Amino acid sequence: MNTAVQCVSFSKWCVLSLPQLPVLQGCLWHPEKDVFCLVFKDSARIYVINEDNSELQEVKAITPFAGSRFVCGTWSKNGKRLILATESTLMFYNIPCSDIEQTEMEVILGLERVCCIESLEGDRFVCTVELPLDSMVVRSRSERYLLDQTRGPLETLLNNHAATEGPLEGSSQLFLLQWNPDTDKPEVRSWDELYGILSPDLLAVEPSSSLIVVGSNSCHTLYVYGIVDEQLEKLHDINLPKEERPKGVTIHNQEALLMLAKLPEEERQVLSLPRSEFVEY
Repeated sequence: MNTAVQCVSFSKWCVLSLPQLPVLQGCLWHPEKDVFCLVFKDSARIYVINEDNSELQEVKAITPFAGSRFVCGTWSKNGKRLILATESTLMFYNIPCSDIEQTEMEVILGLERVCCIESLEGDRFVCTVELPLDSMVVRSRSERYLLDQTRGPLETLLNNHAATEGPLEGSSQLFLLQWNPDTDKPEVRSWDELYGILSPDLLAVEPSSSLIVVGSNSCHTLYVYGIVDEQLEKLHDINLPKEERPKGVTIHNQEALLMLAKLPEEERQVLSLPRSEFVEY
C-alpha cells in the first residue's frame, strides 16, 4: 500500500515569559479567536495577540474567591463563556468578543470537589467530582484509620473496604450541565456514580457525538458514556488488566477508541489521594 505522508513543519510563533514558575492548571485556547487563558492556582490570565507586532498581550486577570484556588477550566464551544472551577464552585464568565477586558462573572454554581470540566455542543458541559478523602477513612468509636497502606496498589485500597464494618461513603461522580437560556443560569441535567475511581479525569470527549470517556491514571477501569434524551447513559465499561493503566485515549471517527496503556513502574507506584480540606497534596 502506497500512502503519501504530508510533511508537517513547526515554527516558533512567540514566547511568553512569566515572572515566576507557578503551578499551571491548564492552557485554554478560545475555540474561534486567537485568545487563550492560562489557569494557575491563584489566578487565570487571558491573553490576546497584538496584531501590530504579533506579541501576546495580557488583557484580563481573574482571581478566585479568598481561601480557594482554581483547579481547571474550559471555554464554551461558542466562545461566549469562560468557566473556571475552584474546589467547590464553578464560575461562569461572560466574554464580550469586542472587548475582553469587560469580562464579568455571570453566575456561580456550587459543586464540591471538581476535578475537571469540558464543554460540549449546545451550551452543555460535563465535569467530574472526586470521591472525598473522608470516605477513604473508617470511623470507629475510638479511632480513625486508613483502610490500607497508601503505598499499595489502588485496587487493594478500594477492595479492602468490603471487609470492614462500613462501606465507602459515596463515590466519584460525573455531571452533565446545560445553560438554560430562560433562567440565564446553568443547570444540572444528569449525573451518575463513578464507582472505584478516586480522582476521575475526562480522558476523551467528542463534542459532536457527546461521547465521554472517564478514567484515571491510577485505576484500570474506564467508563464510556453517551448522552441520550439529555441524560447521561453509560454505554460500556472497559477493564484493562489490573496491572495496566491508561496513558492516553482518543475517539476515532465517532466509532472507535484508540488507547495507549502502560504498566506502571514498580518504584513509582503512588496512590493519588483526593484533596483534603485540611491538607494540600
